[in-house]
Formats: sequence, C-alpha cells, structure tokens
Amino acid sequence: MRKLATIRRIQNLTPIPEAYRIEVAQLDDWFCIVKKGEFQVGDKAVYFEVDSFLPEEDRYAFLGSCKKTYQDVVGYRIKTMKMKGVISQGLALPLSLFPELKGDEVDVTEQLRVVKYDVSTLSTTAAFGNPAGNFPTFIPKTEQERIQNLPTYYENYKNELFEETLKLDGSSCTMYKIAVKLSFFDKVKKFFGFKINTSRFGVCSRNLEIRETAGVKSAFWDMAYKYGINDKLPIGYAIQGELVGPRIQSNHEKVTQNEFFIFDVWDIAKQQYLTPEERKHFVRTYLGLKLHIPVVNEAVRIFQECENVVDLLKRVKGRSINLGTVSEGRVYKMLRNPSISFKVINPEYLLKHEE
Repeated sequence: MRKLATIRRIQNLTPIPEAYRIEVAQLDDWFCIVKKGEFQVGDKAVYFEVDSFLPEEDRYAFLGSCKKTYQDVVGYRIKTMKMKGVISQGLALPLSLFPELKGDEVDVTEQLRVVKYDVSTLSTTAAFGNPAGNFPTFIPKTEQERIQNLPTYYENYKNELFEETLKLDGSSCTMYKIAVKLSFFDKVKKFFGFKINTSRFGVCSRNLEIRETAGVKSAFWDMAYKYGINDKLPIGYAIQGELVGPRIQSNHEKVTQNEFFIFDVWDIAKQQYLTPEERKHFVRTYLGLKLHIPVVNEAVRIFQECENVVDLLKRVKGRSINLGTVSEGRVYKMLRNPSISFKVINPEYLLKHEE
C-alpha cells in the first residue's frame, strides 16, 4: 500500500514575499504552504502526499474547496496548488491534531483512513470493457514511486546510468501471454491434428483484467488487435504501456486516435523486467519500434546532472509528444537494474491538468 500519510519533520521554513499569513515548509523533498507560526524547524507533522483522499472529518473542514465525492464517499482531495506564485504540493498539519497517533509509526495511511484519489478510475468514456477479475498476481502493477520519497537515491546511485523517457498521460495497459496446461483430451486432439490453443492472451487495465466480450467495445482490446499483439507477443512475457486517445483522460496528449506506448517488458518465468536495452530489442523484434515510449536520453547519470529535487523538477518541464501539450514528467530506469526506477512529475502539468 502506498504511503500517502506519513509523519515527517519540518526541515526548513521559508518566507514568501508579500505573504504575511503563510510560508513554505520543507518535509524531506516535499514543499508545501503552511500557516505562518504553526510550525518550528524540527517539529513533527503529518504530511499528506498529493492525490491523498482524506475522510470527511471536522479537522479537515477548512479544506472545503477540496471536497469531492470519490467512489461514493465524501472527502477531501489533496492536489498541487499555487499561491502567491509558489507551488505547494501536499498538506502538512500539526501532529497535535491527531491524538490517536501514538508510538513510532511513520506510515499512518491506514490509521487515518486515507486512500489514493486515482483519476483513472473515474473515466467512463474510454469504453475499456468488462472487468474479468483482479490484476494477475504474476505481473507487477505499473506504479512508479515519486523521487520526493526516495532521498537516498541521490547519493546511492550517483554514478549509475539511467534511461530517461517521457511520462505520458493516459491509462495504464498490460498485455500478457502464458502457456496453457493441456488436458489429456486436448493432447489427444492435438496428436490427431486438431487446432488446440496452447496459450492464453490477456489484457488488463491498471487494476483489473479486462474480459473480451462480443459486442462490447474495449479500447484495450482494440489496441491488441490493431497492432496484432495478441499474435506477436511471445509466450511467457507481459508488456506494459500507456494507452492514449481522444476519449481517454480528456486527451491531454492531443492525439487524433488511440495509440499504445510500451514502457516495460516483464519476463514472467524469471519474474523480472527486461533492461532498457533488452526491452527496446524485444519491442523492435516482435512488435515494432513505433510502439515504444519516447526516449529522451538513452543513458544519463541523472544524479550527477541533478543534485536535488529542485534540479529534477526544472529538468522535466516542457511539452509532451505534441505541440500545445505540457509534459506530465519523466521516468528514470537504471540501465543495469531496471527495478531501480522513479518518476518526476512536472508541477506545471499538475497545475494545468489535475481535475
């Protein structure tokens, strides 16, 4: 479960020019606006990350403008804001407001009944199809951690090379193919020349498997057929990518038709991701390089070029794949070990596109 609500210390407080009631607090690599005088450097605070959805309680009543109904529950969504020309990400509140928090817990997400406000679950116009069940357990879900929550990376991976790719704004899609264990009768039929399916092809959204249903349109399954992925994908692999289109997530990428961009290939048997080099070779060999996510840099020592989060946030500004679009950010994966990865979200994108 993602750590959305955590206990952190105030590391720094910075005044805002011409602001008399507010200031900027730094909690690790997160910066958010707080009431002036509410904290001192070194104080503990409960920090709620961007996209936290807080339950409707009196202590959050001041967040009235953030009130939303999400999955039939009324609460408050925390998102990126800009005040007095300063970007604020998240919410910090004094620990004294939470007397139920005792002990040395750092992650208090469950205790405070905080969940993630996932915009992708709100889309009803993309015609994704009928769910068939939970996401397969033998494939990891597509979820990158934000660099703000990984402060040790700057020193630990300073000399490592990373692949740098665009992060596109759409819906996560996973496609996989696995071998099917044949029954005795299927083996007999196959022996006599009957055509028997020896594999099963599946398509998933971020959290669910999608059933292929006759007469029900599915943008996910359409991509599989459009590019012949159902036939081309080798047994034992899963591909993961971003589905973008005119009716998906308000079409922030401004594309004219549905497209699919692969950013990961998962070896099911070995239970590991292919390296960036192996992934590109895999996509080129089996599926066609057009389907690969746009690469900004094949290899970069990112923590030498960017020594802190401020440098990284500046780096990811700019446009996305089309003119008139703001980049959502970038994803970084270590060349020799792609399990070491992270994302950097462009604050300008959050201010412009957060619903």
